[in-house]
Amino acid sequence: FSLAFEGVVIFWFTIGSLLQPGTIIDPPSPPDSDGFDSPVGTEEERRSDTIYPGHWVDVNPWMNLYTIRPGVEHYHTGSDLNLNYPAWDSDRGKPVYATANGTVTCSRILSNAWGNVIVIEHDSVFSRYAHLDKMLVAEGQAVERGQQIGTVGRNLNDGPYHLHFDISYTEILRHNPGHWPGTNSAAVGENYLDPQLFISENRPFIEGE
Repeated sequence: FSLAFEGVVIFWFTIGSLLQPGTIIDPPSPPDSDGFDSPVGTEEERRSDTIYPGHWVDVNPWMNLYTIRPGVEHYHTGSDLNLNYPAWDSDRGKPVYATANGTVTCSRILSNAWGNVIVIEHDSVFSRYAHLDKMLVAEGQAVERGQQIGTVGRNLNDGPYHLHFDISYTEILRHNPGHWPGTNSAAVGENYLDPQLFISENRPFIEGE
């Protein structure tokens, strides 16, 4: 993952031309939901204003250009969430929660690379949770924000444990839950939002706070 961190620095100095009007479609108005939380962390951490909470780290942010293997670089559609405190792979088997109220549109094994994947529709946006160890919900099931839907696993049953999490504001994940733009940066911008920023701007309203 060190390459991902290096990629962030290099990428954000060159991304400007990719984010010009006409390349990235403006996202819709916020969905009719009671708000969005982080998909990881304790209940107390998820109620905080910090996204992502506690010691969770996004090691591969949205739109990051990173190396997946020697000579092959892709643009990332969301966040890769790691918890390596107090020890390496502390995120192994940790609970994964629905980021908001919605309906499960996908809960199945997609491929060796994706592994177990859950997609949830929240009105006008979709959230995807990948590389899960366990899936605890079924397709067509209604879920509530903060409901546990799975546990953290890893891709290809190899490498560090982490949660791949992204937010799409188009129908792409309904029809193709394994969608992956690869080197097509425009397709990332046309279909995905920065999940960290999106959650930060669409927090739940909690009475009395």
